[in-house]
Amino acid sequence: NAKILYYRGLNYTALAERIDDNEIDRSPAKTRAQKASYDFTLAIQIDSSKAEYFSGRGKLLYNYDNFEKALADFETSVKREPNSHIDYGYLGMTKCYLRKGGIRELDKAIEIYPSYAESYYNLAKYMEGNNMPDGAFGNYELAIERDPSNGKYYTARGILYFRMEKYELALAEFNQAIAKDKTYGMAYFNRAMLYKAVPEL
Repeated sequence: NAKILYYRGLNYTALAERIDDNEIDRSPAKTRAQKASYDFTLAIQIDSSKAEYFSGRGKLLYNYDNFEKALADFETSVKREPNSHIDYGYLGMTKCYLRKGGIRELDKAIEIYPSYAESYYNLAKYMEGNNMPDGAFGNYELAIERDPSNGKYYTARGILYFRMEKYELALAEFNQAIAKDKTYGMAYFNRAMLYKAVPEL
């Protein structure tokens, strides 16, 4: 039953991510990721018509930096389901990591679903990585407008300010991220790094 294998793969993926985030020993996470990959692959062998099976495996591969194989899965998933803004976003970011473009796919994700904040965040990361800071700031702002409670977006913008040596603006972003989401650890970490680099703040 391909659907059951797919859902078990999703659960193994979630378990792997949970362990990866909370444990020093990463080997249990890798074991579960391997089981997830096996389930997704078997589901695809049984029924290769379902976009979500390729998408599930692609996200797993993406999270473990296997971008070449992830690229093939996302290219297949968007062929099977051309209106998936999430898969177009992943496809764009995968191409970014492989230095194979990606901007067209990121724009497509926004075209399909303009209200999805993560698409603007992905586009901002692309622009930041390609030395387009003005475009990055603009898209971080658009992401925040659509999801103002997400600490990740403020933190990302703060990191960009930090790199540009605009320390007071960076601090304001990290403080805002913490105010919006007190559980988002990366905001505290980056604020600590800022304080270490610029003690007078």
